Amino acid sequence: MTLRLGVDLVGTNLRAALLDDKGSILKEAKEKTEVHVEPLKVIANPSTH
Repeated sequence: MTLRLGVDLVGTNLRAALLDDKGSILKEAKEKTEVHVEPLKVIANPSTH
C-alpha cells in the first residue's frame, strides 16, 4: 500500500491528512497556530505555537 501525506501550512491552522493509494483519508490532524508568529518558526516547532 502506498501512503501519501497532504499538509496545509497556510492560515491560522496547520492541517495534515494521511491518504491511502485510492485517496481515502486514513487520519487527519488540525492544530491552531498563532498568526503573529513567523511561518518558518511555526513549521520548526508546531507544538509550541
